[in-house]
Amino acid sequence: MECNPPPPNQESPLTNKEVALLHWTFHPNDIPKQQIRQLYNFHCKEVLEGDLGIKKFIVAVHGAPNIRSAVTRAKLIQEHGNEASKYFEGEPIHI
Repeated sequence: MECNPPPPNQESPLTNKEVALLHWTFHPNDIPKQQIRQLYNFHCKEVLEGDLGIKKFIVAVHGAPNIRSAVTRAKLIQEHGNEASKYFEGEPIHI
C-alpha cells in the first residue's frame, strides 16, 4: 500500500511547540474566554507568532464542579504488569 502526501490545501498537524494552551478552572466571576481571545490578539499574538512560532492559541476553561462530577468518578483498573506507565516508558508489556 502506497502512502500519499496530504493534498496541498491541507496543512500538516501542528507540533506542541506551535500551540499555546491557556487552561484554568471555571469561576463565575471570570472574564469570558472570547474577551481573553481578544486580549491575546491585541497584546500577544504578534510577539508569540513572530518570536516564538506559535501558530494556534487555545483557550480551555475547565467546567465548574457539579453533582455529576462528584458522583461519577472514573477509576481506571490496570492489570498488574500492564500499567500505562510501562507503556509510555517503552517497557515491554504482556498481552
